[in-house]
Amino acid sequence: MKKKYASIDPTFNANFFEDDMQEYAKSLGIEYLGLQKIFRQVYEKTGISLHWSHWNYEGHKVVADILSKKLRTILDKTNVATENSKVTVKN
Repeated sequence: MKKKYASIDPTFNANFFEDDMQEYAKSLGIEYLGLQKIFRQVYEKTGISLHWSHWNYEGHKVVADILSKKLRTILDKTNVATENSKVTVKN
């Protein structure tokens, strides 16, 4: 796909929207999880289509897996921050 569109427009970036959203979220200090690159990587590796007009069953499995990993990293950071910020009260 990249080659096809790059031959029409050399500035073509298939990930423009996702990259733009990533930068915007970062500028706001918000966690962002883009799925476009992940879906493409899974498709290139397995050849399995992950969506019809919306995610199919395989697509939902991929999203659930990636989302659970992302949430785990966020929760782990939160737990570490919470543990480090606890105040010990001495009587």
